[in-house]
Amino acid sequence: MLERLQIEVACGANESLYVCKRALQNWAPIEAHSYAGLPEPKSCFSTDVRSGGISPLAGPAVTSAWRLLKTIDTRTQSDRLVGSVEEFYEHTQKHRARVKALGMELFKSHPELFEGLDRAQVEHVLDAHDQAKVRPSVKAPDGRPFYQVLYKEGFGKGLDRSIVDSLNASDKEILERAEERLGVKGNPDLKAKVERIEKIADLVDRGMSPVSSEEFGRKMEKASRFLTSAEDRELAKFLEKRYSTITKGLQYKGLSPLRLGSLANRLYIQEHFSAAVSKYGVKNLSARSLAHATFSGGRKLGAGLVHVLSTGGVAAALSILEGPMLYFSEIKNTGCSERGYHDWVQDPYCRPAIGLTPKVIEFLGEDWETQKFHLKSDRTTCEVIRKTYEQSIQAPEVTKCQKDLVEFKTPNGDRIRTKLDADQSIRSVEFEKNSLFNTVYPFGQLRSVAYSSSGLVEKVCRTVGREGKKNCVDSDSKAAEDPAAFVRTMNYQMQKAIHCCQFGNGFLETRCQ
Repeated sequence: MLERLQIEVACGANESLYVCKRALQNWAPIEAHSYAGLPEPKSCFSTDVRSGGISPLAGPAVTSAWRLLKTIDTRTQSDRLVGSVEEFYEHTQKHRARVKALGMELFKSHPELFEGLDRAQVEHVLDAHDQAKVRPSVKAPDGRPFYQVLYKEGFGKGLDRSIVDSLNASDKEILERAEERLGVKGNPDLKAKVERIEKIADLVDRGMSPVSSEEFGRKMEKASRFLTSAEDRELAKFLEKRYSTITKGLQYKGLSPLRLGSLANRLYIQEHFSAAVSKYGVKNLSARSLAHATFSGGRKLGAGLVHVLSTGGVAAALSILEGPMLYFSEIKNTGCSERGYHDWVQDPYCRPAIGLTPKVIEFLGEDWETQKFHLKSDRTTCEVIRKTYEQSIQAPEVTKCQKDLVEFKTPNGDRIRTKLDADQSIRSVEFEKNSLFNTVYPFGQLRSVAYSSSGLVEKVCRTVGREGKKNCVDSDSKAAEDPAAFVRTMNYQMQKAIHCCQFGNGFLETRCQ
């Protein structure tokens, strides 16, 4: 469910229409993913919150077959326990889960050593362990997520010092944020105690896990043999004796081809979502989302607003609004707390908007532990996400369905025609003469936008003058900028219409008309 919303955000931001197509095709809610042993929250959902939940209309056999066809085998060395980026990611998530389990056992079994700490503080600080290694939004100096760099350039061998320093700085920042949020950072005694728990648990797992020697390229020693403090060595020995029981179900066992492909697709979605947020920011992305929702969802805000929003002009869009509108009060952060998803109901003047508001996009970019906590503890946040998801899976009305052509109708009355190639990729988007967009397009009547096989704009065609003479410009022309941006905001709707034409109602949760 959360990933489907991440796809919608990424679709409106990426220059290539293909990214949206691949992300949607490879997103399939067919299994409850453990994600390092973390249970899915079910406080207000009847489905798998993170991936979406299986649709009874799609049928598990159909969906499983589709995902099997889309599996990507990225293993590089089959003789390794960890033979791909995805397996390294999975191994790291399992390591994080084991560190948490070991740390909580240490805290629970030796309360006299950790007085002043409560369970929630220890849990959330342990959740932050090695988070920089698994969050797509946390990048190495070259701009890649750390899990890619660590596997491709550091697995089984030494890393460049600059990468190590950057990783450590990112991990420290994440840890300190968690400590500050929980009131630990300002208390040296509590900070030392919780970091002691994390250190011992981490070193115990590194010494006991069979993957560690492969990861670090050397034989690993048990923590109970090298920790400097005698008391810490005894605590490590305590965990080592109980290691198999404490970490039951959290051992890394490799990935089947289907599971590997599933994880590759998830990372693809999350990487493109985080890249969109990094490039445009949540307010700009929210404006783009509103543009396509306005155009395709029938909101009567006027063509001028749609045009300005589709090209990312949030400030200008605010200036032409007539009357107050909750959505934009969300953008300006008025009436609600700064990060309203965690305390919507505390402010009586705050009424959460349904849709990809800046706050919701912000929430989608949080780590899973934070999302899980708020979804389980805050019913309002849960309802906002659920209703936004229900909006997201609604497809426009398909009016023509052919192998190489799909036409759909928006509630505003516009008919948009997409021409497809043999791979069902969009090669051209055609507009009617009286399209809503044409009421504000200053370069004539927009008629079509053509795309390459990679999903990038090639040319924009329009009719100009009283005679309606056809004129086409290349993608680098000023006259091509607004149409290209506008089509990007419509990409998610177009891909859903194509899905409805290809597979019918319910496939990958999409609700067709």
